[in-house]
Amino acid sequence: MLVLLGRMQGIKEGETRSGLYYEGLRILATKKPMYSVIENVKNLTSKRFKNQFESILKDLSDLGYTNYWQILNAKDFGIPQNRERLFIISIRQDVAKSNFCFPQKVPLLWKLKDLLEDKVDEKYYLSEKGIRKINKKEQ
Repeated sequence: MLVLLGRMQGIKEGETRSGLYYEGLRILATKKPMYSVIENVKNLTSKRFKNQFESILKDLSDLGYTNYWQILNAKDFGIPQNRERLFIISIRQDVAKSNFCFPQKVPLLWKLKDLLEDKVDEKYYLSEKGIRKINKKEQ
């Protein structure tokens, strides 16, 4: 089952949730660092947000950056979590000597249960009141 969370509104200037992109773009334009890493939801590359995604890549390119992007899953890099995220690596064109390559996948050696404690203090348990509140929201 696929569940999409969030407001599904994309990136809009002046919006609190997506305003960070525009602030980052302003910093890139002002400071011109050699490298930039942008991380976002993989859905930004979907057909629905294609124009916004292409606009982001154009914005970065217009600032003088060569861009590489890929959807990476945390579980492919040793993290016991199935979490796909979009990564855009931008390298200033005057320092980009060759093509950037994303890292190779590494085997997942641990499962979440390997990281959890056997005994957990009861203060971390969800109360009956909390359970009722969650169940009420789900209805």
